[in-house]
Amino acid sequence: MSVAAPEPSPPSAGLALLVPISLLLACAPQVPAAIEAPPDRPPSEPRADASSGVPAPSFDVRAALADSERLLLALDTVMANREPRVDASIYERMHSGLLEQGLRSLYYYATRAELSLPLLAAILGEPVFVSGPHGEHPNLESADFGRYNPAFVARVAETARALGRDGACVERTRPAFERWLRRQAQTYRLVYLALHHDPEWYAGFRAEYAAFLDGSGPKVDRYDELEPLLTGFQRAGMTWAETHTAIYFWLRRDIDETATLWFEALTALLEAYGELGASAPPGLPG
Repeated sequence: MSVAAPEPSPPSAGLALLVPISLLLACAPQVPAAIEAPPDRPPSEPRADASSGVPAPSFDVRAALADSERLLLALDTVMANREPRVDASIYERMHSGLLEQGLRSLYYYATRAELSLPLLAAILGEPVFVSGPHGEHPNLESADFGRYNPAFVARVAETARALGRDGACVERTRPAFERWLRRQAQTYRLVYLALHHDPEWYAGFRAEYAAFLDGSGPKVDRYDELEPLLTGFQRAGMTWAETHTAIYFWLRRDIDETATLWFEALTALLEAYGELGASAPPGLPG
């Protein structure tokens, strides 16, 4: 059985794992008015208006963290009030057949707050990608994928570490994080560890996948090797679909050379909430 790489996930694949830190920062101008900054938050230093699309001259990590707190709470509100009855067209709008799993459904709800890549870049002060098919909004139909800007990912990691130093912010956002992000964040971190358990095997897998992406090789046929990993994660309470998507996310991050930065950011995020979880993955490639 062939395991062809799934269609590239939206740019939020990595970002949505760090919603309090990155993806939802882009939504700042559209935060519901009812969600106000907590009174005990220290004032942010002045910075450029994100809605202008003009990057701030220097990165204000405190402001980024303040925005992300409001926006995580905004996402929580949107998710809590999503439509109880689902019509068939939602699958097309989500570019996914999964309503409650995966990053595409989460991204779909985040766009209700007018998510755009230029806004995200403005707030973090760095372009999200150095190349790829995405413009103001993700191109979810492309066979190509976005190559992340290492400087952008480094700022995501910096903001994640700042979250870990702000215990009050952690506690205010913990319920929303646990409802919508914890499982996927833990899945992605553990998949990274599982893939790198055998460096020689992984190097071959990466080379095969890279050849598939550039058109010089066939579809990836590694189902027999990946099935133990997928099954182990599912038995541990994670999901088959999210684990499968994470495998190819990390392959693409190794190709664009941002995997280590993303892993550091993801680990910092989970450590901030005390949710690092298991030290070893529940399944390994066969």
